[in-house]
Order: sequence, then C-alpha cells, then structure tokens
Amino acid sequence: MCGILWIDIVLIACVFGQTGPVVDTSVGQIVGLKDEFIKFLGIPYAVVDVNDPFGLAKPHPPFNTPYFANKDPMVCPQVYNKVILQSVEMVSLLLIDEPKNNDYLANITSKLGIDSKDLKTVDMIKELSKINTELIISMTKNDNFRPCVHNLIIGDKMKRNNFKDMKIIIGNAEKEALFFYTGVVNYTNMIEMELNKHFTNIPEKGVTKAENFYLTGNLKYNTIDFGCDLYFNYPAIRSIRHYLRNNATVYRYLFTYDGGRNYIKVRDGIDAEGATHGDELGYLFDADLFGDTITAADQSVIDTITTFWTNFAKYGNPTPEDLSSLTWPKIDDNLEFYMNIAAHPVLERRYREKEMVFWDSFYKDFGVYSTGHRFAEEAEFMKNRASQLGIMISLNVAVVLIRFVM
Repeated sequence: MCGILWIDIVLIACVFGQTGPVVDTSVGQIVGLKDEFIKFLGIPYAVVDVNDPFGLAKPHPPFNTPYFANKDPMVCPQVYNKVILQSVEMVSLLLIDEPKNNDYLANITSKLGIDSKDLKTVDMIKELSKINTELIISMTKNDNFRPCVHNLIIGDKMKRNNFKDMKIIIGNAEKEALFFYTGVVNYTNMIEMELNKHFTNIPEKGVTKAENFYLTGNLKYNTIDFGCDLYFNYPAIRSIRHYLRNNATVYRYLFTYDGGRNYIKVRDGIDAEGATHGDELGYLFDADLFGDTITAADQSVIDTITTFWTNFAKYGNPTPEDLSSLTWPKIDDNLEFYMNIAAHPVLERRYREKEMVFWDSFYKDFGVYSTGHRFAEEAEFMKNRASQLGIMISLNVAVVLIRFVM
C-alpha cells in the first residue's frame, strides 16, 4: 500500500509554460503552471493510514515551502499497484472523442444566461468560476463527459514501459452493448452507422467486411454482438496485450450472471436475456432499487464477486492458494483463461476467439481510419494503409481524462 494519494486537477499539460503565481491555500503555498489559465498538476491531498490502509485517508501534512504543482503528472510517483477495470478499456471507442471543450462550455454558459458568442475558452472558464459550484454540478450531472485526444501534449511520456509491479483485473459483461440498443426499432444498416461514427471515411469494403462477418442470423442479436465486440471485447483484448507487453499481471473476467440485482437491467427495465454494462455493480454495492430481499442465488454471486475483489485488493490475487479452493490464473500471452462469473464461477478459455481474430484483421486493414486511441506498439496495424494514403499518423497522443458519467 503506497503512502500518498494524488489529485490531478488538470491532467493536460507538460512543462511548456511558465510557473504561475504563488497561491495561498489551507495546506500551504502552491505554484501552478501558467498557460491560458493556471493549471495545478499532481497535488498530494492525503496520505494512507498505515494502521488502517483500507480505511479513511489522513490529511496531507501542510507544505512548509511552496509546493510546485507545475510538473508533468505522468512522472509523478506511481502511488497504486492494483487496479480493477470493470467495462473500462483504454482504447474503447466509447470513451475517446474529439475535443469539444469550447462547444461544451458555450452550452453551459448559455444555460446560465451568459453571452459566450465572442468569448474564448479561458474567458468562459473565468465566467463560470464566478457561479455557485453546486448550481453548475446540478446542471451538468446528467451530461456525458469523455476523455478526448488533445493533440501532442505529453508525447512519449505517455508510454510507461514497465508495469511489473502492477496487478490488474479487467473484464466486462457478456452483453455489454445491450443497454444502449434497447431503444432501437430498426437494426437495418446499424453496423454501417456504428462504423461511420468511429472510422473516418472508412471505405465501403470495410463496412461490407464487417456486415458479411456478423450478419449471419438474427439481425438484432447479431448487431448487438457486433457492438459488444467493437466497443468492449476487442478493446479489452488490445488493452490486455498492452499491459502484458509492459509486464503487468492481468486477471480477466466475464460477468454472465442474469439475476435479480443486475443493476442496469433493473434500473432501465431491460427484459432481454443476458448481463449488460454495469450489471455487476448490483452484486458489489447495495441500492434502494433492489429492496430488502436477496435471493439465495443472488447472495451466492454477491459472495463470489466480493470475495474475488477483496482478495485482489488485499493480496493482489483474487484466489490466493491458502484462502480459495478455486484457482483464477493470470492471463498469459495466449490470452487464454478468464473467470466466468456466473451462478457458479467457472474458469473458461479463449472468449470469442474467432471474433477477435476477425477484429485483428479488420484493424490491420482499416485501423488507420479509427478515431480512437492507438498504442504505439500497434503501428504494425496501421502502416500499410497509412503509406497508401500518404499521411502521417501520430501514435503518441495525450488522453485528457475529464470524466465519464453514465
């Protein structure tokens, strides 16, 4: 357990600008990075209580001298070594978007009656800083924020070449895409529309290749499977490969249990078969929408997943040998084993292997058109098409994590 927690108020800058003025705070003086507006990067705000590492953190001691929060946050000390990624993949096309900060700020300011027609981004931020914080939160709590690709800001520093001390659980639900297709009435041409959202000017033969592969039976369910693979399953494979290349220890899971506490299905009234995005949350956390009654089957899944997650947080292994009769092996370069969290957990192999081979082929032919983030080591996927188009593709991008709200 590491000793310091950090908060990045703005995760966007490298040390290209000048230092800002000294700012007095309750914990001491802080110096930020001077740009269009002052940015504060990697400010320590708490320390882990070594006597109660899983309890509340302790306040960080006051700064005796000015704390310089103007350094690239990517070189801050690594302050965690275990991560659980539930339906979150670094290269998911659902998370990465084009920068639209100015448009979004203009929308907020207009709702507040502020004329932003001739205002620059920095000026809109200044105007919004005068507004009551709770009012802005209440106005934006239902909005979707995403990370965005924001040009070349931190470049090669984004690449971390050694995750040898990092342990990761990564996984998703069996029918992840089910929840955002529930309102669709006509699935005709849906694959083409989805590809055109995220592959700029993709050739018609790319669309045809995907349709020929997926549309072999029921149009609705084939399209949902396509969405699951495009947005979740294949991005998970790409992310896992990246972690393994950089020496991380990775455990993969698939959540398939379809019970009475599947969070998104209960919340949204989805009656289709299969576990969808966010459904496992109902077995990790309680919520008023479930009521007070828990079935024996649901309780069994609660016990299973909370035990896995707790063991991982404490020991870095979801099934320690001396505590579990079940063995959940870490994934290897063959991407072989994963834990199926069903009514009874079972170890399985090579989830949707044929489909993942298809997406490897698809990205090799058409990945250059993708708007999503690419890892530097994936250049092989892109080079043939890029040379034909005569364009230069920057693979070193900075992902600016704003926030993602369901």
